[in-house]
Amino acid sequence: MFSLAGPTCRLITYLRELGHKRCRPSRCRCRARTARELAIVRAIRHGKSNKVITHNLWMCESTFKDHVRRAMSKLKANGRAEVAIK
Repeated sequence: MFSLAGPTCRLITYLRELGHKRCRPSRCRCRARTARELAIVRAIRHGKSNKVITHNLWMCESTFKDHVRRAMSKLKANGRAEVAIK
């Protein structure tokens, strides 16, 4: 299993802890995500690469990117790191 190390891991941990200290309206939007989007977001949170996620979920990379784009839109995230912490 792939794990994050160094500054990236510390940043994500810090931002997750910060997020638990405030009201998080993004939780309401979580219900609107599909099961596939949720599986992808969970894998991103665990620090897995696109290649590993697409292989584990049996999908092509373009489909994966579409799911990530939709999840980012629903979470109002600007990038993969924001998806991981929301």
